[in-house]
Amino acid sequence: MKKDTRSSSYDLGDPNERKIRYRQASVGSFSTISPFSKLRPSGKPDPLGYVVSVPVINVPTSEYLSLHRKFISNQIATVLTKIEKMINEPTYKIIDLSVKISSLIQDTSNLKAQRLSFKGRGLSENRKIFFLISYLHQQKIKHAFLQTRDYEVSLEYLNAMKKFLLDPPDFTNFHVIVNLKDYISKIPSHKAEIDKILKKIMSLEKIARVPKYLPPPSSFCEQLIYPTSTTVSIFLEMAKNSSAYTIKQVYDEFKQMTDDESELDILLSHAFDFGWRVSTFPYNNFVDLDFPQFNNCKLKAFDPPYVPEIFHSCKISELSSSGWPYAPVVMILKELFFCTNPFQGAVRIFDAMNETASCVVQVTGESVDVDFDTLFPLILTSVLASGLLSDPRILSYIASISTIGISNTYCRLGSSYSEAILAHLKNLDETELENS
Repeated sequence: MKKDTRSSSYDLGDPNERKIRYRQASVGSFSTISPFSKLRPSGKPDPLGYVVSVPVINVPTSEYLSLHRKFISNQIATVLTKIEKMINEPTYKIIDLSVKISSLIQDTSNLKAQRLSFKGRGLSENRKIFFLISYLHQQKIKHAFLQTRDYEVSLEYLNAMKKFLLDPPDFTNFHVIVNLKDYISKIPSHKAEIDKILKKIMSLEKIARVPKYLPPPSSFCEQLIYPTSTTVSIFLEMAKNSSAYTIKQVYDEFKQMTDDESELDILLSHAFDFGWRVSTFPYNNFVDLDFPQFNNCKLKAFDPPYVPEIFHSCKISELSSSGWPYAPVVMILKELFFCTNPFQGAVRIFDAMNETASCVVQVTGESVDVDFDTLFPLILTSVLASGLLSDPRILSYIASISTIGISNTYCRLGSSYSEAILAHLKNLDETELENS
């Protein structure tokens, strides 16, 4: 028998062994087909799609297989070490951003108090600059919020890959390459929006500074909302006895002072600013509110129209990170967590309604008449996705102004929708929806 010069590790007398040995040159060669390379739906972490598994023909010896398994295990361990290091950064960043958001919210509150400290000075001449400063704070909060969300998504993706690699399929007959770089590059983010907001912040910071001097008020309406005026005692009295006041009483009292909508908005804003210094959700006595959050219910259980079928099986808790087309509506609704004025909150809900209509047009690619039956289930699912039910008092606070005869149309519509959403949720059975 002619000696095989490629190896003398075992006898080639057996014909089957001879065939195997003859094919040994294929060991490590690539294949275009892999049972692990299957398409996965987009929008969720897909670790398997970035783990390249190449079939190989192994040398059928226990020593070789043992070395092969050890090699693959070492490769995976190296990647896991990198992932662990990468997980640390977003974890600490999220903590830092949480502190930053709290600080920004406090700065916004301090700004309002600072504005009140301008005794004997006018509001009209400096209204724009105070608006710009307030807007700057809002943009900074939004910037930090979007960064936090991106770090949360990054953690979700990194932990998904970590979980997969800690319990991988059997790669005994494969060479494995973890394409971690491409996997990380596919993590969705708000980079474009964050960069846009950052440009706004940089521009505003050049001009949005608290004025050192404000001229005395030039009109009676402006004097009403300054500390030197008699209305300050009204604000303080209301705040001190907020449990004895209702929102309707507050609204009616200031409505008697002025018929001008902008002045009324300012008076109401000050009233709630003073009220929140004393208690949460002032001028409103809540009954016990307890709603399930429906996080494990699938979107299809609520039967919202104009939602691509790929999202029907998503759970409510998954929508925010799924890339679904109504994410801009959820972003608007999340601002209600930072809103202390139910009238402003009602306007933001109206804004969310308008944004929902715009999203429908984007989904369908054509102009669509959006009526109540179309809008309501979309707003409802967006409310659930926003997490607002973690504190039902927010929606209840806004809904409480629906019956007090508001002159502002946007407020009326927004508060009425809040009331309708709460009424509808009371009739829903979470367990039944989870099983539907």
